[in-house]
This record gives sequence, C-alpha cells and structure tokens, in this order.
Amino acid sequence: MSTLEIEQQALALPDKEKLKLIDRLCQSIGGDPTPEWHGDTLAERRKRIESGEAKFYTLEEAMQKMNNWSDELKRRKRSS
Repeated sequence: MSTLEIEQQALALPDKEKLKLIDRLCQSIGGDPTPEWHGDTLAERRKRIESGEAKFYTLEEAMQKMNNWSDELKRRKRSS
C-alpha cells in the first residue's frame, strides 16, 4: 500500500478515529501528542468554569456568538 493510499484512507476516517490515529502515531515515534502546558491550561479553564467566571457554550451558541461578532465587525468597517 502506498503512502498516498494510506493518507487517503486516514482522511476518510471519522474525526474521532483520526484523533485515535494521531495519538497512536505519536506514541509509535516516542512522542506525546499532548504538550505539557496543555494540562495547566485545562486546569485553569476548569477553575474559571467552577468559579462562574467562564461558562461552556454549545457549538450552536458559539457559532452564533462568532457570527454576531463578525457582523458587528463588518458594520463597524462600513461605518468608518
């Protein structure tokens, strides 16, 4: 099997399977796919969620917020 065929098969996988593949490939070459700082970042985010300083958004909510932000930037650009 050629590298191109392997790549095409990998790209056709569902996202969850792609992530598993990435993890296994990194482990096979002795790497850790998760950088060390990532644990600290996640701990800080968890702390902000638990304190009420931040909150989780659904994908739909996040997309709506991004669309609103984009629309606002366009309005500002047109009015300047």
